[in-house]
Formats: sequence, C-alpha cells, structure tokens
Amino acid sequence: MFLNGLSTLSNDKQFPIRLERLIQAYNAETAGELERTRTMVRIGPMLGLMGTLIPMGPALLALTQGDIDALASNLIFAFGTTVLGLLVGAIAYVITTLRQHWYDRDIDDIRYICEMLFGGE
Repeated sequence: MFLNGLSTLSNDKQFPIRLERLIQAYNAETAGELERTRTMVRIGPMLGLMGTLIPMGPALLALTQGDIDALASNLIFAFGTTVLGLLVGAIAYVITTLRQHWYDRDIDDIRYICEMLFGGE
C-alpha cells in the first residue's frame, strides 16, 4: 500500500505533507489489521468463561442428584472450554505482539528511507 501511494505522489510544495499523510494512512491500516487479533485476545477468554459457567449449572444439579457420571462429563466440558478460551487468547496475544513489533519496525524503516531519499522536508 505504501509503495503504491508513494509512486502517485508528485514532487511539489505539498510533497512533505502528502508523504506524511501517506505514512499516517499506512499506520492506520496496520492498526486496523492489529485490531482483529486484539479482539480475539479479549473474546477468547470471555467465551472460555461462558463455556465454563454454562455447564456448571447442570453439573451442580447432577451433584445434588448423586449422578457422578453427569457431574464428571459437565465438569470436563466446563474446564475444557476454559483451557480452550485461554489458549485462543494466548495465541492471539502472541500474534498481536509480533505483528505490532513488525509494523513498528516497518514504520521506522519507512520514515528512515523517506528521510534519506527526500531529505528533512
């Protein structure tokens, strides 16, 4: 995206302003890309908690009725969804952190290259 936008810029008085705007647009685009995985960081554990709490009702009911098999199966499902939700959140967090680092380096490199090519405009 950045290189395509850079090729369309004309070298006039407004060039530094347009170049800065292009860098800001790239920065906004990368922020949008990161927002998807940031959402998964939050939603994964929430869904895991819901998956834990929902089967706890039937598990407690089975406990009061002495049905150990139903209790065990509901607890296995409940704790399995907890682990799955936390796993989704952890993986999304790692992906988000790595991508943030890559995008930050990209922006730094873009600014450096523009400074070297076009001067301190």
